[in-house]
Amino acid sequence: PGRRTYPPLFVGSYSQACQRAKEELKVLAIILTSIDNPHSDIFRRQTLTDPSLVEVLSRPDFLVWAGDIREREAWQVADICDATSFPFVAFVSLQPSRTSRSSSSSASSSSMTPRLAVLSRHSGTSLVKPTPAVAARQLQEHLTGLLVPRVQPYLARLGAERARLTSERALRAKQDAAYERAAQADVARVRARREAEQRRGEEE
Repeated sequence: PGRRTYPPLFVGSYSQACQRAKEELKVLAIILTSIDNPHSDIFRRQTLTDPSLVEVLSRPDFLVWAGDIREREAWQVADICDATSFPFVAFVSLQPSRTSRSSSSSASSSSMTPRLAVLSRHSGTSLVKPTPAVAARQLQEHLTGLLVPRVQPYLARLGAERARLTSERALRAKQDAAYERAAQADVARVRARREAEQRRGEEE
């Protein structure tokens, strides 16, 4: 058999992966396995290496973080994600965080501060049965047919808003620099005029 190919895994801590997903507006795939669980081994060797799933998770809008719960950090992540059966996969991404609305007229002005939210969770035998290939295809179809179309418009708007704010900051900085140069030039002209007048006065 040929060498198995895995999706590119993020090298770093879980918190770093979350931060990267926020900064780069990616969908973060959290993969947790248990070395003591036979389904986890099948998932790692077959489901996770299925070409259809690898292709999707290798796209630039995805970030994959994985760990086994025998490791301290992965165990803590399992607790955070409330993962109780393995293998476990969750997809998270920035979503608007809505606060309670004080009145019906506040709907458009409700808080929309982005925060990481769980988009979907998958665990246990559903990730390896009826066969790993079928499980991988179902996961791939879930991502391409449902999850990405649902989350991508918001991430695109968020990216456009970030770009707009960055552009505005750059423009303000450019305008401030131009104003500062003009002010310095004005000061220099006033100083030169005074010095010239002083010299004329001394000559007279």
